[in-house]
Amino acid sequence: MLTPAPEESNHCEPEPKTDHQPLCHNSHGAESREREQRGGMNEDLGSTRATEPKSKQIKTDRDDVKNLKLLEISHDSQTGEKRFKCDTCGKAFKQKSTLRRHWRVHTGERPYSCITCGKRFSDASFLKSHMTIHTGEKPYSCKICGKDFRFYSPFKVHQRIHTGERLHTCNTCGRQFYSTSHLKIHIRTHTGEKPYVCKTCGRGFTNRSSLRVHERRHTGEKPYPCTTCGKGFCDMPALTKHVRIHTGEKPYTCKICGRAFRRSSGMNRHMKAHTNQKSYFCKTCGKRFRLMPKFKSHMETHSDEVH
Repeated sequence: MLTPAPEESNHCEPEPKTDHQPLCHNSHGAESREREQRGGMNEDLGSTRATEPKSKQIKTDRDDVKNLKLLEISHDSQTGEKRFKCDTCGKAFKQKSTLRRHWRVHTGERPYSCITCGKRFSDASFLKSHMTIHTGEKPYSCKICGKDFRFYSPFKVHQRIHTGERLHTCNTCGRQFYSTSHLKIHIRTHTGEKPYVCKTCGRGFTNRSSLRVHERRHTGEKPYPCTTCGKGFCDMPALTKHVRIHTGEKPYTCKICGRAFRRSSGMNRHMKAHTNQKSYFCKTCGKRFRLMPKFKSHMETHSDEVH
């Protein structure tokens, strides 16, 4: 007959053949002393925590959460380079610090605050760039044309205007652009999407800046004045074109005959004289015209015939 193996008793006396519970040597006294020791340790820890600055405790908790996200480490199969992968979106980074900054995109944490307007940012570099709005500082200057920029990203895109570099191509028509934002706006001309709508008249626009300029037509706001004659304009491009009247600048030159123009639209009309292109078509008699003014004059002859 088999008997079950005795369990470990942890220094308890052998179990007597009675209905009473097993007795341990000084069990109650040991438990009391253990509770007292634990209590003392907790009091010591509690007093230590109480003396720590509250901000330090918060930072430690934050770091613990972030460190959990740094556990997933991958290696590039080709270079063998170690990468730190975000377990939320799968994006990988070369440095832990970059992943920590990225993680704030998911948590919504914005620990850096502007002391002027109170706007908050997830990264110190974003706050630094934002501060230039208040100071008026434009630290990025184009060495070719002298134009200044507050932010590095638009400065980098601007340089491509001089180099002619166009990295982003439309898959529909093949047209190339300096930046992804310009390409995205262009694609809407194919899709017909106009997500920015004027609340006054309901007209839609492919980009936010065009909507802003349009809204000024309703409000009458003209924030761009000419320093020579004082005339105001709704946007900077309109002011730039106007200033050429005073300076005499004609930056658009015909490659065939060398004639110069203040505006690109003027040069495009002129180019039709060389190509003999007649874009304006009269639906009444079928006659074609190169220039809009002549086409309009011609259309008036038909209106006179009707009357």
